[in-house]
Amino acid sequence: MVRNVLGVIAGYVLVLALTGIMTLCLMLIFPAYREWGLKVAENPESTTLPPLPTTAIITNMVLGLPVAMAGGYLCARIAKHARGTTLVFAAIFLVAGVGYYFAGRGGPQPGWYLAALPPIGAVGVLLGGALFRRGGGRSTEEAGS
Repeated sequence: MVRNVLGVIAGYVLVLALTGIMTLCLMLIFPAYREWGLKVAENPESTTLPPLPTTAIITNMVLGLPVAMAGGYLCARIAKHARGTTLVFAAIFLVAGVGYYFAGRGGPQPGWYLAALPPIGAVGVLLGGALFRRGGGRSTEEAGS
């Protein structure tokens, strides 16, 4: 049980760290994204923010899938019951993402982007867990014996 919980925590921390690094890289690559981020940081309640650059949003979503896969892979690698724990992690990702969607609605990020993040993250986590199992990792049956 402890390894399962640690797997979820480690996977989530990895996703947070990689997302932060990815965001910083996107800000270096897309100057408009950096300017937008600075304006949001200065005044998050502003109603006069420019639209978020679509290219940066799409790139963020595309790169978000392998980031979530890395978290799912790490979760499965640490957990005693890789399949079940990865499913729990994906469910947590979905619930947290839905909360993020409702918290961010009406804000500077487009609604379609906020709605796309939870399923992308959950699918990425599941793919990462499956990648671990396919590569010779533990399945639920093997871990139980």
